[in-house]
Amino acid sequence: MTDNPRVALVTGATSGIGLAIAQRLTQAGYWVALHSRASSAAGLQAAATLAGARYFQADLLDEDARRDLINQVYAHYGRLDVLVNNAGESSVIPHDDLLAATPDLWHRLYELHVVAPWQLVALSEPYLPSMTFHRPTSRSGSVAVISL
Repeated sequence: MTDNPRVALVTGATSGIGLAIAQRLTQAGYWVALHSRASSAAGLQAAATLAGARYFQADLLDEDARRDLINQVYAHYGRLDVLVNNAGESSVIPHDDLLAATPDLWHRLYELHVVAPWQLVALSEPYLPSMTFHRPTSRSGSVAVISL
């Protein structure tokens, strides 16, 4: 661990790919802000096993909660170097009942998979180190969006 470790926020970080990303970032020397919507027990347990990690709960379907998440992470760590947009969900729709994919369901999925990641990037931008697309520096911030 360095004297001034970089900080990564990983959404959807209490299981699966998100947790694996958080573990790998910790191994690389990052302090990781773990996020989930509802898995607080798993988040607290994961944070207890990762050096420098802390768990933050937020419903990414709520615009104010997204803003609060970024602000809380920055307030706790004093910096944000990496944002990994990994949170997501899916719904099984029977092929013989496509009307089960209601407009409300589509709006929910769009909000979670498109609007929320975009807004998290926009809210994080003031805190991320200068990002240059032509000449990245050792202090460039990073954003990753995971989609399955």
